[in-house]
Amino acid sequence: MECDEIQTRARGGGDLREPGVVQHLRACETCAAMIAAAPLLGARTPGAAASPSASALATAIASDGGAAAALRSWSTPLRRTVGAALVLAVPVLVMTLWPRPDHAAYPVLRWIFELAALFVVIAAASWIALRPLHRPDHGGARWVALFGVLVTVVLASLPAIDSSISPHGTDALSGAPWCFVFGTACAVPTWLGLRVLARDGDRLGMRADVVAAASAGVGALAVFLHCPTGAHGHLWAGHVTVLALPWLLALRLRRR
Repeated sequence: MECDEIQTRARGGGDLREPGVVQHLRACETCAAMIAAAPLLGARTPGAAASPSASALATAIASDGGAAAALRSWSTPLRRTVGAALVLAVPVLVMTLWPRPDHAAYPVLRWIFELAALFVVIAAASWIALRPLHRPDHGGARWVALFGVLVTVVLASLPAIDSSISPHGTDALSGAPWCFVFGTACAVPTWLGLRVLARDGDRLGMRADVVAAASAGVGALAVFLHCPTGAHGHLWAGHVTVLALPWLLALRLRRR
């Protein structure tokens, strides 16, 4: 939505509470100031009445305060820097405190491939999630989100690795619930952090897809860095299922 359309709506008393209008006003200080001043200007002009929609929108903008609003007001480079630190904190913590015991014996090329694939998903999704509101999407969010799901599924379907070192032995499903809980818990901080830092606030819309892709990617990366079990049944039941909560949250936010 462009500035001239916002101004036309304001002059004509149109509805200024639509999500697209609110998103534009959060990013455009000029239009936000004009809308906020509209009731006062209307009251001082003989024969003119303040637009109810303009007054309601000014109130909504004024109420968008608190710590979350302060974080969203940071510059895009700063928000992306903080987002990157948040995303990297979880894998680093896992590698430090709960590393997988077969790290030294894991095939080097496969290790690099799996890490690179997950990092590409996380980085691309986080970058799009924290882009400025005035930057068009062009469908990038949808493709990155789809790529994130595909990467998780493909990695779980690669040829199985010897699980002799696994604490779960040959029982593929043993320990899968723990990996699901562990990976999901590791995904939650990224979900919450990106949602707060995203300029959309509570109205993520299609951007909820990339927030889900980034957080699910962090969860999948964390459980990969922690769990040595390579059996397909375990990977599907305990690792791929880490996608569930982030995507359920994304579907919920897209419908708001």
